Amino acid sequence: MKESLKELLARLDPESSHQLCFQCHSSQIRIVVEAGKELYACNLCGYKGGQQILVTPDLRYDFTSEGLWRHFSVGGVIERNGRYLLFNRRKYPFQYTLPAGHWNWQEADPQDALVREVYEETGLRVITAKLLYQEDVLGDTCRRGSDIHHWHLYRCICEGEPRTDEDEGDFISWYTPEQIQQLELTTPTRYFLTKLRILT
Repeated sequence: MKESLKELLARLDPESSHQLCFQCHSSQIRIVVEAGKELYACNLCGYKGGQQILVTPDLRYDFTSEGLWRHFSVGGVIERNGRYLLFNRRKYPFQYTLPAGHWNWQEADPQDALVREVYEETGLRVITAKLLYQEDVLGDTCRRGSDIHHWHLYRCICEGEPRTDEDEGDFISWYTPEQIQQLELTTPTRYFLTKLRILT
């Protein structure tokens, strides 16, 4: 019987990075790009998809009481003149998202991760950030293989003009709520924008 993910991670060297097949946990995995999207292919079992098991020394994670692999994330709601900043991800999940990413171990405060992620993904510099929500979002899977994410979501005021990080995505722009309603959104993006009543 294949060992559980929790058992697998417990025996891996925490000081090293590990890239494993999402399906069989083999290390025989490689990156392939199809139609501009980053996928992961396993030479052993034949799996090809948007997810892998990627563990790095800086990844902040735990397991829930139900055994779900939980990562910790930050995100920013950035609005100008009634429009909100989103971009289309070229890494799983292949949908439109708010600027967001993982909160790493070396960052003492989630707001440090927010500043880093917003700048990396959009080129904007966070001037102020107000915490809106801190909670788990069920069904929020990611390319690193998690089952769930614990979020710190902020409303941000930023300076600068957005630019596309080609490694992360494309079609970065300011969207009205009506335009956002027509987009295919990541699970947390739709969840939080609905909770904020930006979407109905």
